[in-house]
Amino acid sequence: MPERAFAFRTLAISSNVLAARFVPAGHTAVAGAFLAFGTLGWVVLDYGIPLALITTLTRGPSLDQVNGTWFLWSVGSESVAVAGQAG
Repeated sequence: MPERAFAFRTLAISSNVLAARFVPAGHTAVAGAFLAFGTLGWVVLDYGIPLALITTLTRGPSLDQVNGTWFLWSVGSESVAVAGQAG
């Protein structure tokens, strides 16, 4: 479950990357829409994924679920910061 859930973070991350790219081009309304979508997705997934992991009743070996998609957690936070600074 975690690897699929973390993969959904790429939607929020890519939205924030697009927001940061549209600001220098002068498309601030489009950038604001992408930033709003990316930030909303980031907040929902940042609190939703840990909540789902904590409340699940079936437990497997915890280290078997850790892989590279967990790095998207920090990348998502950084994308919100960069997109927010660009706007």
